[in-house]
Amino acid sequence: KVYQSEETLKYVMLKDIPSIKSIIFDVDGALYKTDKRLLEFISDWGIEKVIKCLNLDREQAQALLLAKKQEMGSSTKAMEALGIGSMITISQEVNHASASIKRETIQEDRMLVETVGRFKQAGLRLFTLRNGIGEDTVETLRLLGFADEEPGGTVETERSYTKNDEKLGPRFGPFEALIPTVETGRMKPDSAILENFLSITGFQPEE
Repeated sequence: KVYQSEETLKYVMLKDIPSIKSIIFDVDGALYKTDKRLLEFISDWGIEKVIKCLNLDREQAQALLLAKKQEMGSSTKAMEALGIGSMITISQEVNHASASIKRETIQEDRMLVETVGRFKQAGLRLFTLRNGIGEDTVETLRLLGFADEEPGGTVETERSYTKNDEKLGPRFGPFEALIPTVETGRMKPDSAILENFLSITGFQPEE
């Protein structure tokens, strides 16, 4: 439900969820609905990469990647396990390859931006957590309409993101940190990511 005013949001927070101090947002499939064309492109890209690197036919590559994905939990980790490359390299390559289709399929959403802004104005600390590199998360957030704001509200469009002194990840827009995954060698749902987050912030799980 989208709350239409700060006052309503604050009331609901205080009345129904008084212990909540922060929200960690997933991005793909959560802040926006991932277009089927993008999912199909990324899937095909992975299969073609396996074909090229391991000299397999398409049927073999597809079956091998699927089996490894089921074992490892993600296509990126599966490809790393198959010797295709590191998680960072694979993420960078697929992000570059899919950049144009992302620009076509991810649309600006002003209501989303305003709603997330209300959470921040109501006093919640906001973060993102997605399986990807920081630069791609920033680009996705920009496509959705989020902007990198300096204290005082001025927007600096040339900067990718601001480094966070607490090592939680870079800041961007209303998000205090874009919590890193691939860069650390870990991916959701690895509990160590959130355990590290709790350790740095001092939050309790119920918060």
